[in-house]
Amino acid sequence: MPWWPAAGGDVTWTHVEESVAVVGLDDDTARRIGARYEQDAVFAWDPRRWRLLECEGDHQVTSGWSVTVPVPVPVPDERGGPA
Repeated sequence: MPWWPAAGGDVTWTHVEESVAVVGLDDDTARRIGARYEQDAVFAWDPRRWRLLECEGDHQVTSGWSVTVPVPVPVPDERGGPA
């Protein structure tokens, strides 16, 4: 299965944990892998929702999600004028 390095953190990004993102896992497999690595929970995303899955049970928390794209800001050239 394809996977990529990932990280998760709190809102201020002061507490960050290294992780991996894996495509194609079903919930039970994701929970088993999380439990094997002593995780309390794992994240699951699909086009409609974001979920936090408990590894040692079947509890989950579901939320929506969105992507935010920053607006480009023009960078002045070396003379101070617009680029």
